[in-house]
Amino acid sequence: ARAAAAAGSIGANAGTRILRAETAAVAACAIVQHLFGDLGAGAKKS
Repeated sequence: ARAAAAAGSIGANAGTRILRAETAAVAACAIVQHLFGDLGAGAKKS
């Protein structure tokens, strides 16, 4: 952790919640989709 901080990385935490590696990636994708508005009532078809 110290080497990563020395290299300039920024840490993040989920408070007291612990995510397993199997679910952390899915949760991160869902958060990003929510922030960009991709999770809505329905997908637009082109």
